Amino acid sequence: MSASLASVSYIAATILFILSLGGLSNPETARRGNLYGIIGMAIAVLATIFGPRVTMAGIPWIVATMVVGGAIGLYAARTVQMTQMPELVALMHSLVGLAACLVGYASYIDTSIQFTGAEKTIHEIEIYIGVLIGAVTLSGSVIAFGKLSGKIGGKPLLLPARHWINLIGLLVVIWFGGKFISSHSIADGMTPLIVMTVIALLFGIHMVMAIGGADMPVVVSMLNSYSGWAAAATGFMLSNDLLIVVGTSLPVAEVGYDGTQFARGAKVVVVDIDETPHRKKIIAIDRFILGDAKEFLDRAAAALRGARLPIDPGWTRACRAWRGRYPVCLPEYASGRGPVNIYHFVERLSRRLTPRDIVVSDAGSAFYAVSQCVKLPQGARYITSGGFATMGYSVPAGIGACIAAGGGRVICITGDGSFQQNIQELQSIAHHSLPIKIFVLNNEGYLSIRFTQERYFEGRLIGEGPSSGVSFPDCRKIANAYGLRFVRVRATPGLDAGLDAALSCDGPVLCEIMSPPGQLIIPTVASRKLPDGRMVSRPLEDMYPFLDRARFRGEMFIPPVE
Repeated sequence: MSASLASVSYIAATILFILSLGGLSNPETARRGNLYGIIGMAIAVLATIFGPRVTMAGIPWIVATMVVGGAIGLYAARTVQMTQMPELVALMHSLVGLAACLVGYASYIDTSIQFTGAEKTIHEIEIYIGVLIGAVTLSGSVIAFGKLSGKIGGKPLLLPARHWINLIGLLVVIWFGGKFISSHSIADGMTPLIVMTVIALLFGIHMVMAIGGADMPVVVSMLNSYSGWAAAATGFMLSNDLLIVVGTSLPVAEVGYDGTQFARGAKVVVVDIDETPHRKKIIAIDRFILGDAKEFLDRAAAALRGARLPIDPGWTRACRAWRGRYPVCLPEYASGRGPVNIYHFVERLSRRLTPRDIVVSDAGSAFYAVSQCVKLPQGARYITSGGFATMGYSVPAGIGACIAAGGGRVICITGDGSFQQNIQELQSIAHHSLPIKIFVLNNEGYLSIRFTQERYFEGRLIGEGPSSGVSFPDCRKIANAYGLRFVRVRATPGLDAGLDAALSCDGPVLCEIMSPPGQLIIPTVASRKLPDGRMVSRPLEDMYPFLDRARFRGEMFIPPVE
């Protein structure tokens, strides 16, 4: 279910709840009001289960608990007499109070939810009030149930100076509330939260015990309103989606061809040392900060040290689930007997990287596939020309990275076309014996150009490979000319051995990876050519190969672009 459909469902459920309250106000319309409430609750529950915030892994747990709870409720509805209905309602209210307490504690100890400043204060006030009201509702409802069922005497229990006891308890709760909000860690805040919970439980017992049994139906109604407030307090969550962009001009390769669709559901803050590229109004920038990226990151790190950031746990769970459901490197890439799939190459190379390695990618397919698939160990770095799409970038950039790292190992990944752009720098590598491993993806020409011409120009190929007028020299002869060690991987079965041979020696290596001339770069932004020649592109989240439309809408957190 898409986010927009879930929102519409919640609105419909709210309307039905209002109609339910109106119906229950009159005995003649009570049945209809009850039916409205049942339908509204069913819609709300289904919208929550199948909405974008619940992953597929969580649905079985929810369904199982609903089955257990529904069975208990059905049994109670069939066996409880109408004269026992008030005590049943009291008992149900105690469960609502317990749920509010548990949700409050879970929200507090959940480290994936991080807030700072005023948002942190508001969030913790919500937790504190929600647990307070929930605890009063829990213990008070249990006592009300006991009095209604006759298990506890109906005579009021009036303690001496009970009003002073209530006042002192309230002041203690407020004092511990201040301690809770000012705490700097979960451990520090847990003590005042637990103490407040105990006081609230005792207050609920004391409050209801002081009321006679004949007034218990009124007490149950009062506790019903308390449970509603508790649920509301625990349900308030701040979810201000924020995108902070640091040190980039936001080129097409990063935001897509239609910048208006980029991060359309978020506030966008851009930090860049050059304001000029952002005057193009490619995307809607809510705030631009003119400054140095390092200075900004240093200040941000200092300001956020020890803070709890407002990270939506539903978002992080969804990202993990997407990574598992839609892997970039598919298992079938490893099963081929012919040329090496680029994604499979990057995946096998990633397993051999060390924390001190620096990976540099080039333009075209070498940039796309590596950026999508590379997995760096802690400490390793990845450098790319990014949106500049500079062919020939990897070799000179690799030289600079190697020298800056004190002669550390650098992995350069380039295409056979880009490799020709700065081939003279191989002499610099050989002269200084730099430990740079250059991996050349040989797909017989310009793969990105070939793909574009096949897809949008009806297969009319010009200057993309040997058949259309472009060819490149033999990589082995190039390596021999510059005195570099050479390794060639012709097919998938020999990939691991070739990688080990290239990475095992200390000096520079040129390793040629034979890859399919028709290698697909997926996922990728898909465009459609209109009759007038204009190109219309899908937003970044809707890439080729396309998901089933129902599944795609169900995965979206914001309304999709249809």
